[in-house]
Amino acid sequence: MSKHKDLHPWLDYFEMLHQYEQQGFLEMKQDKHEAYVTRAALHAMTPGDNPVQQIEIDIPETVRRLRAYAAYLPPRSGWDYNNAPFALHVVQEEPPHDLLYTLLLTRRRRWFSPWKKSDCIEVISYNDKTTK
Repeated sequence: MSKHKDLHPWLDYFEMLHQYEQQGFLEMKQDKHEAYVTRAALHAMTPGDNPVQQIEIDIPETVRRLRAYAAYLPPRSGWDYNNAPFALHVVQEEPPHDLLYTLLLTRRRRWFSPWKKSDCIEVISYNDKTTK
């Protein structure tokens, strides 16, 4: 194992996210700790073919990577940026870009090891089930 980790894959990923921003598929609001992404762009940047694995493992990892990208953007907020809650709002592809759901990423202490923290994701849905 080398002494220095290769950061090139992260820089390539951040370049891809920057291109998504320029094309209008992703909007980062770093100062508010939130981002807006179209549903198609979220699934395009999330690896995996299995829908169950994508929901349980891959999409939460994509949200963590988007939080890391927000911490990377200038002005850099430092290490504390990753400890603050981060919201990813998923919107429809077509205008007027209605909100579909929000993925809220928070850091919480584990009940079995109180000195360690882990990421927790809460899904907030905006579907109105009363209208048909």
